Amino acid sequence: METPDIAKSHGKIKKRVLAIARIMIPLLIVILCIGIMMHVLKQKAEEKICGARISSLARALLIYTNQNDQPITPEKWCDLLIKNYNVIQSDFRCSSAKKGPCNYALNKNITQIGKSSQEDIVLLFETHPGWNQVGGLEILTTENHSRKGCYIAFCDLHVEFVKTDDIKKLKWKPD
Repeated sequence: METPDIAKSHGKIKKRVLAIARIMIPLLIVILCIGIMMHVLKQKAEEKICGARISSLARALLIYTNQNDQPITPEKWCDLLIKNYNVIQSDFRCSSAKKGPCNYALNKNITQIGKSSQEDIVLLFETHPGWNQVGGLEILTTENHSRKGCYIAFCDLHVEFVKTDDIKKLKWKPD
């Protein structure tokens, strides 16, 4: 049943409502799509920052071993980088991680990198929050990137995002 105003308008109010709806619905769809794209772009940016951070930590470890001509002290690797190089606390945190001072760990089988290192051996990898963490596959995590994979820095200093299905193919010990 129509109200008196609608009846007096001879259908003009209905037409205006339909016209406004025709404009608003596509506009709302565009706004929703922009929101989704912004979220995806933010996630991609966080992933790239994580990759850059693990890469800079691997390079700092190489500089340490070259300048000191001695093996890395595994239980102090984070402390060594902060004390001796331009590495700051935030460099140790994956930008996608929810918490923790450091989201990376050093491969327990690596004490020397550089000249004699095998390029396909894991050097640094993502792990649960901690500090000066050392270990292997048992402490690796993919949680920082929605369980899709994690960043790995290899002994030749290249960095890859390794998908969860490919993690079991990683090499943890030199030949």
